[in-house]
Amino acid sequence: MTAANPATLSSNRRPNSKLSPAGGSAVRSPVAVQRPFSLRGFASLLMMLCVVIVLASGIALYLAPRGRVANWISWSALSLSRQQWVAVHINASVLFIVVTVTHLAMNWSRLVGYVKKPGRRRIHMKRELVLALAVLCAVFAGTILELPPINAPVEWKYEIRDSWEHRADPTASRDGLGVPERLAAKRSAPSYHTAPLRS
Repeated sequence: MTAANPATLSSNRRPNSKLSPAGGSAVRSPVAVQRPFSLRGFASLLMMLCVVIVLASGIALYLAPRGRVANWISWSALSLSRQQWVAVHINASVLFIVVTVTHLAMNWSRLVGYVKKPGRRRIHMKRELVLALAVLCAVFAGTILELPPINAPVEWKYEIRDSWEHRADPTASRDGLGVPERLAAKRSAPSYHTAPLRS
């Protein structure tokens, strides 16, 4: 019995194959297959990014002064003015709504499966659904009726904006005018090269 020539074995071996650690037959290396584009994954990632932008712009507007004070002191955050943050917040919210509706349309059967039992018309997760609706109604009613502590974030917002006005109020200034008086004087002065202030 003649031994096999190693050169012959190496020439007959495929380029994408290698010998097993036990010295047995050649094992093919896995071939990378391009994954098809996932519309659901795209919608989920875009929706998550929109949430991040909406949260960031919402925090910036929450901490921002009122429009007239922001215009007067030239307020900005991350090199964006208050009006720019408002535009970013609105456009990100609109995009989030569109992506959310698309995501719900593509996953409607799964969403219904969370609420209804498979093969039945009975509502599934009754306690979770009732508790979610109760929390939503409590927050909504507390916000409308201005009940503490639900209304606390709104009060904090007004306190933050009042603090901006207190900082910008030049009680020790030379003319003795406050921010409202300064803005009224600036609006009444004729100007043909500056845009009107927006609140």
